[in-house]
Amino acid sequence: MKIKPALTEQEWAKGVIVRAHPRFPEGPPATIWDEGTGQVLFKEADHLAVHVFPHLRHPVAALCLKDQPFGFTRKDVQAVQLAARKARQRRGVEGSGYADYLDKLADRIEALLPPEGG
Repeated sequence: MKIKPALTEQEWAKGVIVRAHPRFPEGPPATIWDEGTGQVLFKEADHLAVHVFPHLRHPVAALCLKDQPFGFTRKDVQAVQLAARKARQRRGVEGSGYADYLDKLADRIEALLPPEGG
């Protein structure tokens, strides 16, 4: 099953997302926007609900992805690490740039996961 993109092309271009609650479509929509300063704001109706400063984006992203079908798992990390090892074995020195990229990708994914057993 293909996962639907998180934002539309227009939302990415504008840096603004306006969505109605799926269970309460008649209610006020939530608005999320990127100020271009690294700060992301979330507003519902006329109330500022969340102001996410740059240093909090990484932990907030991790919490938002936890246990979601579009999130990551330790199995994902292991698959990327295995692909990196195979790239090194098959391509030797030529494949090391690609393998290094995969290692960094695995590190970025792992940084969004809770501790093992947690």
